[in-house]
Amino acid sequence: MTEDRKRLIRELTANHRLQPDGYRRLIRECLDEIELLEGPKDMEAQRMLFADGFDEAVIGVHYQAFEHESCVVYDYDRMVDVLKDRDGMSTEEAQEFIDVNVVGAYMGKNTPIFISVKSVKEIRDEGVL
Repeated sequence: MTEDRKRLIRELTANHRLQPDGYRRLIRECLDEIELLEGPKDMEAQRMLFADGFDEAVIGVHYQAFEHESCVVYDYDRMVDVLKDRDGMSTEEAQEFIDVNVVGAYMGKNTPIFISVKSVKEIRDEGVL
């Protein structure tokens, strides 16, 4: 096991010390490493669907066993930032637009995944756990 991988595991298991941007960086690094090890086959890459205009919010590719298709993974918070910066929307306007027009648009088994990176405490505070 490489030193970088050991560091990532230590950071992941001690996640209560990371700030939200640290989580995003850690997930990007992990996904990048996974993609390097198990990169998509050309046919899979051609089938993946992308959310138009949000390339800078892509953080990786989701791989699923048992004949599930691979799909693109987006950072929801970065998508909000794209709309705020590019289109001058407020946070609320950007969230509503994304929820209705992007996240809410199921396009089949290759539909992208949208995540919002949060700590366990943040999730518990929202009442999800």
